[in-house]
Amino acid sequence: MRVLPLQALPFVVLLMGLSPASAWAAPQRYAADPDPTGRVAVRDAAIDKALAVENVVVRGVARPRLQAAATVCSAYEVERSDAEFRFRCADGGAPFAGAWGQPTPWTPRPDGEPVTGTATAVPGEDAVQVRVQGAEGVRVNTFRFSPDGMTLEVAVEVPRLQGVVRYAVAYRAAPASR
Repeated sequence: MRVLPLQALPFVVLLMGLSPASAWAAPQRYAADPDPTGRVAVRDAAIDKALAVENVVVRGVARPRLQAAATVCSAYEVERSDAEFRFRCADGGAPFAGAWGQPTPWTPRPDGEPVTGTATAVPGEDAVQVRVQGAEGVRVNTFRFSPDGMTLEVAVEVPRLQGVVRYAVAYRAAPASR
């Protein structure tokens, strides 16, 4: 009998056709640096880069809309189970809870714009991608997990714009909220 190293477990789980959610089911909490200026600056620089090819009028109209669509949370609570993926931004908004691979109606923003979110496991990685489709575009959140935290990679694409907003924010593992 061959014994596989512990690091091979996620690969074996994927080969067996099981959800990588089996890794943990209790809520996990991740917090960013307490000073929001760094993570907001990263997001704003990504928006400026994506809008650099647009004319000044489009930049003026698009910047505040992209800032609203590309929120940067101070902390996340994340939960994976065999049935679904859930996450909640500590700064407010409605939590997301969707069955794996199933489009799920969701209203995350205070303006009430309905969107559809779809959570999928990233094959071969300890990561989950949530694709959020709204009337004006798509936001893809990729939650990449590690033993000491999580990195959230965000891509916001709006068909009317030439550029794509891309940025990443690191979060450290934090005690679960009660």
